[in-house]
Amino acid sequence: MNKIIQTNITGIGDPAILCENDTYYMYATNTGCKNFRCFTSKDGVNFSDAGVVLAYEDSFGTDRFWAPEIYKYNGEYYLFYSAL
Repeated sequence: MNKIIQTNITGIGDPAILCENDTYYMYATNTGCKNFRCFTSKDGVNFSDAGVVLAYEDSFGTDRFWAPEIYKYNGEYYLFYSAL
């Protein structure tokens, strides 16, 4: 049986989580927002807002910022997302 984890973060969708050095980093679609934020946690349940990782003004696209994914490759981090 799978365990369901309920976090303290609301108003998001499409979460992507990366674990690095005993810290969970969560990136998600944010309701009514064109920015992508990062949330961090040591236990995978209690997350804190770590701030904006990609602002609308610095990105490709003009609307419907959805489904961010984060990947580490050759020591660098890459954020992929959908937008119009």
